[in-house]
Amino acid sequence: MRGLANKLKGLKFCIKEWNANHFGNIFTKVKEAEDAAIKAQERFESCNTDDNREAFHLANANLLRACKTEENYWAQKANIKWLASGDASTKYFHSLVKGKRRQASIRELKDHSGKVLLDPDLIANYISNHYEATFSEDYTGNLGDIIANVPTVFNDLDNQCITTLPLEEEIKAAIWQLNPNSSAGPDGYNGEFFRHFWDIIKADLISATHEYFQGIPIPMAFGSTNITLIPKVEGAREIGDYRPIALSTFFSKMLSRIVANRLGPMLNKIISPEQAGFQKGKGIEEHILLTNELMHNLDSKVRGGNVMIKLDMAKAFDKISLNYLQAILQAFGFNEQSISLLLQNLRATYMSVLVNGKPNGFFKIKRGVKQGDPLSPLLFIIGSEGFARSLNHAINSGYISPYKVGKNRVVSHLAFADDLIIFLKGDLRNILRFRHLLDSYLKASGQEVNKKKSRIFCRKGSRGLYTRKLEDTLGFKMGNPPFKYLGSTITQGILKKTHCDHILHHFDAYINNWTIHGKLANFFWGSKQGRNHYHWAKWDTLTRPTREGGLGIRNLEDIQKASALKLWWKSLTGNSLLARFMKNKYAREGTFEAKIYDSTSWKRICRISPIGLQFTTNTNQNVSWVNGNFSFKEAYWAVRERDVSTQINTLTWNKFQIPKIKLFTWKALNQYLPFPNILNRLSYNLPSKCPFCNNNEATDSHILLTCDLSRSIWKDFAYYTTGPTRTNAMDLREYMLEWWLSHSKTSLRGLLRLVLPGCIIWNLWKAYNRSIYEDTMESRIGITIEIQKMIQHWVWSNKKVQKIASKEEIEALNLKPYLSKDK
Repeated sequence: MRGLANKLKGLKFCIKEWNANHFGNIFTKVKEAEDAAIKAQERFESCNTDDNREAFHLANANLLRACKTEENYWAQKANIKWLASGDASTKYFHSLVKGKRRQASIRELKDHSGKVLLDPDLIANYISNHYEATFSEDYTGNLGDIIANVPTVFNDLDNQCITTLPLEEEIKAAIWQLNPNSSAGPDGYNGEFFRHFWDIIKADLISATHEYFQGIPIPMAFGSTNITLIPKVEGAREIGDYRPIALSTFFSKMLSRIVANRLGPMLNKIISPEQAGFQKGKGIEEHILLTNELMHNLDSKVRGGNVMIKLDMAKAFDKISLNYLQAILQAFGFNEQSISLLLQNLRATYMSVLVNGKPNGFFKIKRGVKQGDPLSPLLFIIGSEGFARSLNHAINSGYISPYKVGKNRVVSHLAFADDLIIFLKGDLRNILRFRHLLDSYLKASGQEVNKKKSRIFCRKGSRGLYTRKLEDTLGFKMGNPPFKYLGSTITQGILKKTHCDHILHHFDAYINNWTIHGKLANFFWGSKQGRNHYHWAKWDTLTRPTREGGLGIRNLEDIQKASALKLWWKSLTGNSLLARFMKNKYAREGTFEAKIYDSTSWKRICRISPIGLQFTTNTNQNVSWVNGNFSFKEAYWAVRERDVSTQINTLTWNKFQIPKIKLFTWKALNQYLPFPNILNRLSYNLPSKCPFCNNNEATDSHILLTCDLSRSIWKDFAYYTTGPTRTNAMDLREYMLEWWLSHSKTSLRGLLRLVLPGCIIWNLWKAYNRSIYEDTMESRIGITIEIQKMIQHWVWSNKKVQKIASKEEIEALNLKPYLSKDK
């Protein structure tokens, strides 16, 4: 591993020197290239000679290269992984980066004594000291009571699966699973480097990985980690308002990913069904619904009453003891080599805290797991099994009495990572025994309960003396329904509109107006000075799939129905905690019929049941989905109303089309652009003379297709790509469809016949607006150059296109200067 670390360290100095020599100041070079391109264009337009033409193309190629360099700089700076499928270097792109940076900067902070720190150095020192104290105190408590309840379930074969030396394919797969554009660690290398140069570095990388699996300690170069602080709330002012995310080296994350990939499929042997966090196939929705179901029984008249306890663990990921984790792993049956692989990455970690972009402090961690590391969440839920197993053992043995729901045996608790909700019989002796068990777990694991956020819930009308004793016993306050659990509102009875105000408030942080669909529609069509723009199409149209003429936005009502259908399917065929509870409580005879006093969730299931039965088959008492495996996607398609799919809609949204052009083309083909003839339908009477020819009416068809200027541009590019020529009878939809139908995915020219039509009408639309609002004189050559720039950028940024395009094609289409890899 040291050999790889030394090579990467040496390479960094070479890259810095190369960057200074070949790039220099990126922004200065872009400005110089812009000035040179403008002068070359002016010379070419004033004197159309071959020399000036060549100089213009060269200057344009240099500008595009400089812009691409600047774009890559911003992509790395902002870690925008959707750059390849989004806009390139727009104002929105830059404002997003600046907005994130402003949000992440810490200008003031309140310390533990309440004093407000304003000096950047004091803030940095305070944060660094806080996290050094948090991670450097390894807590060693009494492990016996908790470890005794953990069964040995891991065998020699399981351990062998963890410790076997990984093959090249496994290492490569782990690298490709990690986000290539995620923030780099202290060494500065992100996943894109490891992917791009895999063939060069793989031998060193495989050797270093094998050394790790053979137990060789991780060098400090790979163990070093930066902590970045992410605000959990708006206007964060205290250290507790920030979540520490570890920015480890990519090599460290790759090792964790390999081990996590091996451990993940084995978790079902270790993790209790009550834990839903970080496991494939499990989600929060069942826990939310089951909690809501059990909430209905909170007021049941049972001896001792029922109690729900919502536990909030304070900084759970940061405080869990590594000694406790090691003891839990040993109890489950992990051998010494497996435990070393699972924990040595953590124990070799040295941390610095990034405060306003600068690292502060350098300390070794002795407890806690790294948020942002692929293996850490799995280690955390394994550690939480100490509490889960102990609580289940106490209830099974009769030491603690369970929550009562008729004759049904219900869960003792539900957990999603560190979000815990406990269900118990409410007599004080029972609560005292639970408190004793909880204290044992806290002492063993080093965790702490956040008493300010934890709450107790008991039935309405409980006596004040009883509730005060509950508070005194547990150490935190009583709560009143409704309350939040995993982001959802838990309440007794029907969910009311007022219970959902937080959802609308959340949308109000981004978009304006009344219902959620209305908010989304207003956001999509835009607004100015508080006034909403005209909605060119109904929201129901926008929520159709793209091949049916919509935008592929999912309709919330259909999502709700699909969720109900998914719940119905799980209740019918599943064996989860929720499915067993529902069948035992409501469907003992196998029928899905709701009674008036049943819960709203069960009524929802029964309402959707007739639709579900249409898509299922029952053979030999085995129920199956008609299209194969059931999925949420299948459920969504089952509940929504279908429309006709058309070829022109499919081609409009083809994956090779430029992202922003897809939406514009959709608007143009559906007449959703504010041309005078279209605005006349809305009773707006505007001047309608074409600014290009000053002869004809400025209709959408004329501006984008039939004007002499537009016609000549279409003709030029038809010759350029051997595309179809227009006949007088064709309208815009017909002509664009003919272009698209003539495309081919085996050559660059063939792909250009797919992409060019959208680029042409986009640039004609921009030229039309410039001529009206900026009073410019648009020329055929100017618009053509803009289209060529867009095509050059598209070819350069699209790796799939570069694989299809041959070198001869690129040269023939005059794209070589931009694609050349010569220094």
